[in-house]
Amino acid sequence: MFHGKIEIKGLKPFMQKFLGMQRRADNLGPAFKQATVVYHRWIVKNFNKSGTLHDNGSLHWKPLAESTLLRRRKKGKGGKILRDSGSLRRDWDLSSSRTMGLIKSQHKYSGVHEDGAIIRSRKGKALKKSIIIPQRKIFPNDVQGQKIITPVFFKYVFKRK
Repeated sequence: MFHGKIEIKGLKPFMQKFLGMQRRADNLGPAFKQATVVYHRWIVKNFNKSGTLHDNGSLHWKPLAESTLLRRRKKGKGGKILRDSGSLRRDWDLSSSRTMGLIKSQHKYSGVHEDGAIIRSRKGKALKKSIIIPQRKIFPNDVQGQKIITPVFFKYVFKRK
């Protein structure tokens, strides 16, 4: 009968690498912080490209109406969408923890642009007609958002360059 010893060489470096991955997976705070920054960069770039970074073409920002462009030119403003003062593009609060990342606009009206709205006259406030604000998605949809941040987590956990 044959008796032998089986030895796997090089297991210690593998186990050290595996334990490092496990430690990083247990503390995703740095990855959430980096993912929040990467996501925010996408938002700014989407503003700079007038909403054309969405994978889903139906989410691309609708062009400004001719009447809006004329009114802006009279006031000496440009024709870029959502860029009158630049504050909507610029003013974001970023935060993160071990379990999440958060990006929040400093402007209440950002939700109106994200979802679209119809503004009607209220008591005591007369409008000649309702104002329709078209949806101009500032954030990517869920699927595209995952595509944006997944590489950050992969790189963090597996320590890939």
